[in-house]
Amino acid sequence: FPVTILHELIWSAIGSPRAAVRWNAAHCVRKLVDFNCVDVFDALVYWLKQDKVGAFGHHKFPFYNLHARQYLLIAIARIAIEKPFILQKHSDLFLHYALFQDHVIIQKFATDIIVAIEHAFPGSYKAEVLEAVKNLGKSNMPVREENYQYSTDSYWHKQGEVEQGIDFHFGWDFDRYWYEPLGCVS
Repeated sequence: FPVTILHELIWSAIGSPRAAVRWNAAHCVRKLVDFNCVDVFDALVYWLKQDKVGAFGHHKFPFYNLHARQYLLIAIARIAIEKPFILQKHSDLFLHYALFQDHVIIQKFATDIIVAIEHAFPGSYKAEVLEAVKNLGKSNMPVREENYQYSTDSYWHKQGEVEQGIDFHFGWDFDRYWYEPLGCVS
């Protein structure tokens, strides 16, 4: 495949409605970097900048683009641990996603990337910007620990608008390691 088709194909896979396809595409991105295919990786980052679904997505379904951004940033956060030097030239883009994205998971992984870049290349970000990024998603409220069976009655519960018999399970698309950092929010 020419680079132009390859990166668009990966972009579409990383935005797929199927979680297994997204994870495979995220691993593909990591392997591209392992094999030093920096031109394809940079083209994927360009798609992140474009903020479009592309030929394989659908403009009426915003989750395609959200999935693509989210899973690409997950892959990049993993890449940042081992090869942050590939990412430094895109440092402003990651800052944009950390500070201005209205999606907490995208913000979290953009923040992880920024911290890794700063660790590898001190001074990449201004101290006050780095501090603001590190505090993203952290509550100013005091920590309140509750036992496992804790529940609360919202006004929906009090008005009988919540179906009590539904057994919710978040494991369909989110693994436990996505929620553990939320449990440690201070």
